[in-house]
Amino acid sequence: MCEVELLEKDKIKFIFKIIPENLDSAVDKVYNKKKSSITISGFRKGKATRAMIEMRYGQSYFYFDAINLILSDEFDRALNEYNKKNFDQIDYISKPEFNIESIQGRDVTVSAILTLKPKIKIGDYKNIEIEIEIKDEELKAKIREEQLISLINTEREKNARLINKENEPAKMNDIVTLNCEGRLDGVIFPEGNASNYDLVLGSRAFVSDFEDQLVGKKAGDECKVNIKFPDSYHHKHLAGKSAVFDVDIIKVTKKILPDIDDDFAMEISEFDTLDDYKKDLIEKLETQEKEKSKKDKEQKVINKLIEITEVEISEDIVNKICELKLDEFKTHAQRNGYSVEDYYAYSGLNEDKMLKAFREDAVRDTKLRLALEYISKAENVEVSQEEIDKEINKISQIYKIDRERVLKILNKGDDIKVQKALDLVCDLAKTKEKNDVNIQE
Repeated sequence: MCEVELLEKDKIKFIFKIIPENLDSAVDKVYNKKKSSITISGFRKGKATRAMIEMRYGQSYFYFDAINLILSDEFDRALNEYNKKNFDQIDYISKPEFNIESIQGRDVTVSAILTLKPKIKIGDYKNIEIEIEIKDEELKAKIREEQLISLINTEREKNARLINKENEPAKMNDIVTLNCEGRLDGVIFPEGNASNYDLVLGSRAFVSDFEDQLVGKKAGDECKVNIKFPDSYHHKHLAGKSAVFDVDIIKVTKKILPDIDDDFAMEISEFDTLDDYKKDLIEKLETQEKEKSKKDKEQKVINKLIEITEVEISEDIVNKICELKLDEFKTHAQRNGYSVEDYYAYSGLNEDKMLKAFREDAVRDTKLRLALEYISKAENVEVSQEEIDKEINKISQIYKIDRERVLKILNKGDDIKVQKALDLVCDLAKTKEKNDVNIQE
């Protein structure tokens, strides 16, 4: 038996009892899982019986873990029973908030509080009109050629040979390895010190005047370099000031780039000729171009869809989504090896400021999600098991996580259904072409 209680206009509470037989079965599973880590005086580790452990720690020792084990299934059962008996189907927006109401022996009462999806009104999503920029073929070919040259030059840089110039003067594009000590008004300043630093002349990695004054120097030379920091220099305490550097040239190295020919193509790729290598790069650039056009169109459709959607999103929903975004940010920081505290110290932000920063995106993302879920139902969008399996394999391979965890992330295929709804709206969208004017000198 399940009781249903309407708490607020957007919240509903299920109260139901866990069947004693189900509780006993779950307790057995928890006991078998945890017993190897439990030690009781007089028993070897992992050898104490369930009765002995419950006598020592109380009969409800395993209850909380057991209840958590069966809560999801019990909730699904109660929700399905409710929806079968009632015309108004319950549609909720966030995961249930589970609570244990009471434990009396083997009688356990639990509750699940749901935040209901708000009512939504959408305009004519089948006739969205967007404007897309069209580049003429000549301009597209020119851009593609520039990208091709850039990619090849990047590979040349990666495969360059470095030759030590023992008695030759440094030229632009040479690498000068140096030690230096900088002074402002005769006082050493930390940012001016470097040891065994490799500086590519002409790279503008430092103030341009500094690099220019090293042209013509040889390995073993000692010199003074006078510069004035730009007024816009990123270290504000140095901006606009003059400095003198004592520089020791340790070595000068020149970079020999490989010729762009068939041998080069064979060295860096699986192709035997330069023409085949270039053809492959151009095909990849064209694919990227198409993907970018598709993404640009999709984003414009999303903007229009949000614009024609009316929905009142409660503060509670927005706050929960902001908290989820903050948790995702913290997880991302941890995976990338830096602490949230360090980020806060560097950026001047804190948790409250981060939550406020997430607010606009939270409202926008929720509005879009609700709109696409509405459309997926209105258009009877279905997801096959084959589509779910394909997406599971894709995510599992990319993020190196097991299939069961991916399935939970996918929300039983709901995320795929939402994406298919977006694809449908994009396919139906009407496009108006706008020429991309790009005047060339």
